[in-house]
Amino acid sequence: MATSIVKSKPLAGFSLVEMMVALLISSILLMGVVTIMDNNKKSYILQNELAELQDNARFVMDELAREFRMAGYFGCSGQRPDNAPQARITPPIWGQNDVPISDRGGNNSLDEFPSSDIIEIASFSPQLDVDTTTVDANNIPTTLSANSIQPSDGAQVIVSDCTGSRIYSTMGSSPPALTLTGAAKLFNNPVEIFLAKGPAITVAHYEVKSIEGGFALFKCFDTGGDNRFCNDGDDDELLAEGVQNMQIRYGVDLGAGSLRYDATAPLVAKSIRVTLLMRTTKKRGIGPADDIDFQLDSSDSVTYNPRGDNETLEEGYRHRLFTSTIKVRNVFSF
Repeated sequence: MATSIVKSKPLAGFSLVEMMVALLISSILLMGVVTIMDNNKKSYILQNELAELQDNARFVMDELAREFRMAGYFGCSGQRPDNAPQARITPPIWGQNDVPISDRGGNNSLDEFPSSDIIEIASFSPQLDVDTTTVDANNIPTTLSANSIQPSDGAQVIVSDCTGSRIYSTMGSSPPALTLTGAAKLFNNPVEIFLAKGPAITVAHYEVKSIEGGFALFKCFDTGGDNRFCNDGDDDELLAEGVQNMQIRYGVDLGAGSLRYDATAPLVAKSIRVTLLMRTTKKRGIGPADDIDFQLDSSDSVTYNPRGDNETLEEGYRHRLFTSTIKVRNVFSF
């Protein structure tokens, strides 16, 4: 009997060379995907940083615009409270140009950054929203609207109408009622009530300072009575991060509807021009500093180039410049 021999077919597969080629192609594709994901992540982080920067700039501009429009507003009568100590409020807008940035963040190289401006604004603000049309300041409650600032007990407020104003203290207030204590006086419509942040007049002080890892705009109210800067006894608050430089220029009336913007505050300013140089709050690994000439002062062409002027300390940050011109509404002085 004959025996048949069956030959098996060789199994199909990949050779070592083919596997190495496949791995190489896969690695190249994977590296491309990873690179795209990494770039997208950096772009997403940068866009978030720039969005935060823009929001902070808008917030600061809105804050300064509100304060500048209230500058010099001392009620309908435009007079200092008759029971207030004498205070410096002329002019109601006062500033200092090119002040070195105060160091609050342990950065010893602040001289590498451009100097910033300081601004102080005097007014009867912030204002409380009053529902009643007359106020009898003789321990009689006054109703505030629900959206109004609710002062704490013992706080000082300024009650004003077109005949004058007086300072009163709150006593036993139960919001929205506001109970005033002090010499009796009947105020007639229109009545305005302001929260006093100082011995008589609210003097808001704005200054750029360094913080750990960056810069911020700080605000404080002069409570010491000297009406000049915020001293150690005056509490300041961080208003917005990322404000690296603030420039204030004052509109001087040249007549015939023409204005010139100067660094020195005149007795009467028609408008205020604010320039903010904003910087992202974190590096986030976004590469070298901006190689852009940011024009900080439009009146005398002062520029700052983060990469050219200060590449080491500016590396990894992004900058944007914001400018706004604000009309001044009040020219009262004491």
